[in-house]
Amino acid sequence: MVGRMPDRLLYGVLIALVLLGGMQLLANQVEPPNLGMTETPCPPPEGRTAMIARTAFLTLAGRPNETRDWADLCFYQRDNAVLARSGTRPRVVFLGDSITQYWGQVHPGFFTDGIVNRGVAGQASAQVLLRLKPDALALKPRVVHLLVGLNDIVGARGSNRPEDYRNNIEAMLALAKASGVVVIIGAIPPAKNDGWGTGVRPVDRTRELNGWLRNIARRDGLVFAEYWTAMAAPDGTMRPGLADDGVHPNGAGYAAMEPVARAAMAEAEQRLAQAPPG
Repeated sequence: MVGRMPDRLLYGVLIALVLLGGMQLLANQVEPPNLGMTETPCPPPEGRTAMIARTAFLTLAGRPNETRDWADLCFYQRDNAVLARSGTRPRVVFLGDSITQYWGQVHPGFFTDGIVNRGVAGQASAQVLLRLKPDALALKPRVVHLLVGLNDIVGARGSNRPEDYRNNIEAMLALAKASGVVVIIGAIPPAKNDGWGTGVRPVDRTRELNGWLRNIARRDGLVFAEYWTAMAAPDGTMRPGLADDGVHPNGAGYAAMEPVARAAMAEAEQRLAQAPPG
């Protein structure tokens, strides 16, 4: 005979079912019409939150390929249009994943005086590559700061090869060079091992890719921002106190990153000042 489910467990199951049902309803309701190729594919501002919720739900449900705007091209589209209409040319555009996006939330004062934040949480290098032109180069900055890689390492967007990451970085550098901007390439910050519950331990791979990024910067004459050294504990994870979850920098973490970033920007702008005209 099967015993009766405890009331507390039963209530928990019912609540979970209600929440999942609500998320499914939300996911179904906010699906935009398929307009094909159009000048206005992005949802209105009031629909953006619902679209983000839908994307999160479908990803959790194991159906990320069903989401529209895979590269999040809509995320900054209106902000970019406003900036373009203002006639303001940014000094530096920071392009990357959650490390960059949350930097603007934790320390918005850093993104002033012509420094523009274009980070999107959860993105891997393939998505940042697709956003490079509309979210950075099209704004005609003097400098682009690239910081991406941890989501590739942990497979946040699916399994991939180190070669895929390297190819995406090389493609971004080629596009940036053709646009005449100075590139700052940031070392991937440290993160705790197996923080995603998947068994993936990112420390060794992060060290490997940072060595490659450092060599690429030396080879191509890029500015290298050494965030790893500023933030890593001896075992290669995030130094205690710099991230509440061992991955995303907190206020102290971004305070450790800021002098590295400012030194890199100063070096990039010095190179611009010394460059021959034309």
